[in-house]
Parts: sequence; C-alpha cells; structure tokens
Amino acid sequence: MQRALARSSRVAVAKLAWHGRERLALLRVRGDVIVLHAMLLPDEVRDPSTLAPARPR
Repeated sequence: MQRALARSSRVAVAKLAWHGRERLALLRVRGDVIVLHAMLLPDEVRDPSTLAPARPR
C-alpha cells in the first residue's frame, strides 16, 4: 500500500475505532512511513474565541 500511495501521490481514507468511537482517518506517505491523520468530527471542533485569553481592559 505504501508504494502504491507514494507512486500515485494520493491519500487513502480509512475508518478506525479509537477511544470507543468510529473515526475517519487520512493515510498518506511521508518519506518511508505511512502517516495517520485522525479527522475531527463537528462536535469535536471548538470555537477558537472560547480558548483565547481575556483581553485586558
């Protein structure tokens, strides 16, 4: 699979079980390894404004 992905310059989409939930993941080749990127689901994405520190007055 690694050679096929590297040769075609494409990525693979996979479904995996992680922390008791099914997740979508992206597999791509970087150098000699296959890298897994876990995709965030809409309920896991937070509004960045809630993470920013309060502005001084």
